[in-house]
Amino acid sequence: MGAFAIDDEGHPAQKNTLIQDGILMDYMWDGLRSRSQGRKSSGNGRRQSYMVLPMVRMTTHTLRTEN
Repeated sequence: MGAFAIDDEGHPAQKNTLIQDGILMDYMWDGLRSRSQGRKSSGNGRRQSYMVLPMVRMTTHTLRTEN
């Protein structure tokens, strides 16, 4: 289904809330981009194959509505 325990850089996978109540809360981060921005990796560093460097990729995502 696309779920994983750790990303391809060794960071633990975690729940990332990107948008809440119509407001951008955060971005997905891999190790390289998080370091350059002084942030912590969100566990989204994934590889298409081991022939390429990891990049930010989304896996399992859900959309929730509040009723």
